[in-house]
Amino acid sequence: MWSCSREPVFQPLNACSGSEFGLQLQPQQSHATPEGLCQAYNYSLPVFTITFLVAFLPLGLFYNLSLVFVNLHHRASMAALDIYFVSLALANLLQLLVAVGQMLGTELLWHRQGLGEGSELPSVQTQLPTCLTLFVIFSISALAGAYSLALLSLDASLAAALPRNPMVSAHNARHLCSFVWGGALLAVFPAFLLFACRAEPTNSEDGGGGSAYDNANNSDQMLDCQRLQIRRLVDAVDFFAGFLVPLLGVAVSFMLACRIHRRPLRPERPPGPHNRSLEEDEEEAAEAATFRLVRLTVVAHFSLWTLYYVLLLFYLITAHDDKEAAEWLSTRPGLHRTLRGLALLMAYSSSCVTPIIYRCLRINFSSKLDNTLSALHCCPWRRWSGHALERNRAEVL
Repeated sequence: MWSCSREPVFQPLNACSGSEFGLQLQPQQSHATPEGLCQAYNYSLPVFTITFLVAFLPLGLFYNLSLVFVNLHHRASMAALDIYFVSLALANLLQLLVAVGQMLGTELLWHRQGLGEGSELPSVQTQLPTCLTLFVIFSISALAGAYSLALLSLDASLAAALPRNPMVSAHNARHLCSFVWGGALLAVFPAFLLFACRAEPTNSEDGGGGSAYDNANNSDQMLDCQRLQIRRLVDAVDFFAGFLVPLLGVAVSFMLACRIHRRPLRPERPPGPHNRSLEEDEEEAAEAATFRLVRLTVVAHFSLWTLYYVLLLFYLITAHDDKEAAEWLSTRPGLHRTLRGLALLMAYSSSCVTPIIYRCLRINFSSKLDNTLSALHCCPWRRWSGHALERNRAEVL
């Protein structure tokens, strides 16, 4: 799915033929694509990309930063739910930074040397380390975000099954989030091998026997990397550990929640005007709001990531030189690039949608945000609100 090829995913198509995304397709075997369809593929993805950069990216950065800042400012009163959302917001911020680097940085890397007419594009090696670094950050943040949501869903189901369960606490949630980020670093270890398996250019003009020795070492290294199938291993880890296992955990938590709602956990009381207290009503309303927040966040996140992992599974299945898949992709290069770009855009959009859901459905977040802003002494609106309150008090007195 991730492309470190000569033509980045979000760069407009120069033509609807030729090799793309490192597939090494033969241009001579590609069939002609209708001109109107080619132009549609050429202009649709840049429009979606610009829309994301202009509309979704600022909202995502603002809401994720406000979520992290407000909860860390009130960390003494943070619940387990808030800790999981802070972990998810940190993963979302990394995703958005990677999105900016992939959409803007790759094209800037190609043109940073001031290429003129007739000059050749720089080698792929000039931007490969940067692209691989973005890929590693992308994989770590994707794994951390998925497992934070899976643990959030499981904790919400356990809290509903056992209202005063000692397993569900802010202290345990902090440790679980630490293990999640550490496990994400370990899970993407095959991605770090891509740095060792990239082809390093050798200078044959230096003379001496060193260049032949280096070329032999590089060829042996590339042969070992081909035997290990590092890229396929990375994609397999991303699919199974980053999507299938968290999705299984979410499915188990949803099944548990359905069983909980089918049978009443609390003893039923006879109807009467004084049998239910206001605290019980508020507690049930808070539980319902928490379940609604968790369900909407989990469904939105995994729905937006589904297309990305479906395409990743397709590449895993067709990894062993599938000629039919290669021929199908060669006849539809514009559709191929558009699907890949839309999959990444939908995945990046989840980083903007989930904090908005938290902002709208979390009951006490608005009051925490107001208290945090009022506590900032450098804010001009705090001084204005303070003068307004003093004026109102003087008028009342």
